Amino acid sequence: MPRPYPVALRQRVIAAHDQGEGTYEELAERFMVGRATVNRWISRSRSTGSVLPSPMGGARHERKVTEEGETFVRELLDAMPESTQRELADAYEEEFGVKLHRSTMGRSVKRMGFTRKRGR
Repeated sequence: MPRPYPVALRQRVIAAHDQGEGTYEELAERFMVGRATVNRWISRSRSTGSVLPSPMGGARHERKVTEEGETFVRELLDAMPESTQRELADAYEEEFGVKLHRSTMGRSVKRMGFTRKRGR
């Protein structure tokens, strides 16, 4: 996965712009970045006062199924291996008071290492 441009480069571009050393296009060519990149960095610097990159990818929220919840789900699956994602989500809501969509429960079950196969 590509990484963000270094903060030092961002600072040099902003400093050059602040000193009037060229247009966005000229700065982009000089520092070998895109014009839109120069625009974003300058805009970000003006609005936030910082040129630090935003976090890249990954979940930026807490998981709804906690470690304690995973233990509960494991016990449920050991007791009732044929239970559906919907049944697991309903049981989780009843136990912990947290409403989950069946797909959320499916991702949690998969993350725990369980494979699900539909019964015939």
